[in-house]
Amino acid sequence: MKNIHIEHLHFHIGEKTILHDITADLPADRFVALLGPNGCGKSTLLKHLYRVHRIQEGQILMDGTPIAEIPLRAAAQEIGVMGQFHSVDFDFTVEEIALMGR
Repeated sequence: MKNIHIEHLHFHIGEKTILHDITADLPADRFVALLGPNGCGKSTLLKHLYRVHRIQEGQILMDGTPIAEIPLRAAAQEIGVMGQFHSVDFDFTVEEIALMGR
């Protein structure tokens, strides 16, 4: 597990501001929940962590290293993503499905 530090993160799509001046410390030894109403930027913030979106302004550090400087393969060994919408037509447990991703 790595410590994650988000500093003054901003993100816009066209004229619409999605994230405005987000700063947070996510310690490696803690569970963190992102809570908020629909459309407030929770998924957008997570997409910055796993590099679907490029950082427009601000920075995200993983153990002091900007995530943009971490090779994709190394980042993939530290960050796993399980989408919230997935249909499985066969009988597997959540643990078995999670293990398939590695």
